[in-house]
Amino acid sequence: MTLALISGLLERVADGLALTVVGMGVVFVALALLMMMITGLNRVRVRREAKALAPKAAASVAETALDAASADDKAISPRLVAVISAAVAAALGPGTRVHRVRFVGPGGRGQWAASGRAGIMGSHRPQLHRGSRPRGG
Repeated sequence: MTLALISGLLERVADGLALTVVGMGVVFVALALLMMMITGLNRVRVRREAKALAPKAAASVAETALDAASADDKAISPRLVAVISAAVAAALGPGTRVHRVRFVGPGGRGQWAASGRAGIMGSHRPQLHRGSRPRGG
């Protein structure tokens, strides 16, 4: 009787494991299909928005180039302003505008600017906390 009881128990456990694996597989496949559908719809949306905004972006870049070129600094050519405006629109989106482009010499703005740059660059440097050691050694 004990052998039959153990055999029946093992059979139930095997059935439960098989049901669990099948159920988890179905859920995993459904989630993967859902993820692919969402990704595909997002790509379609991005393409449609890019097509709709392309003429607006070109007009905005041209308008921005003319505005910035008519500013007080005549040392920068309108062509360079157009190139900078196009780069800004490509990087940040078509809704952005360049209001002014001006030349800053190689000296920067003095000690305050150098201190600010050093602070920003130093904040990106990985640092060890007290009492910790580098991993892997």
